[in-house]
Amino acid sequence: MTQVQQHKIQQEVEMTKKQQMKYQVKKSEGMIEILLSGNITFQNYNIFRSVLTAFNGPIGSQVVLDLSNVANIDCEGLSMLIIAREVAYTRSLTLWLKGVQGKINEILAMEGFDDILPIMRA
Repeated sequence: MTQVQQHKIQQEVEMTKKQQMKYQVKKSEGMIEILLSGNITFQNYNIFRSVLTAFNGPIGSQVVLDLSNVANIDCEGLSMLIIAREVAYTRSLTLWLKGVQGKINEILAMEGFDDILPIMRA
């Protein structure tokens, strides 16, 4: 393998790491806040499934998905938000979106998500 090929592979690996979704869960009484970062895309579906395991608070708890550090969302990512809403509903939890801004705000507005999921506005 040439040095140029190795460099190209290394660049692809770095790009994949940047695109990978990450999350952090903070729980307090009656509230589950999940800070998402990176991209909510088809490529990250398995990671998003892990996010859904955090939807385990008592009945009536609030689940807040903080999207302030999300760089991109694709069609599959939008579907994942619908799945999150359904999971919250079946577990008697209330789901909110927070930190919706810029490109993500435009995409959600264009797709009518203001009517589907409540969004906390600053």
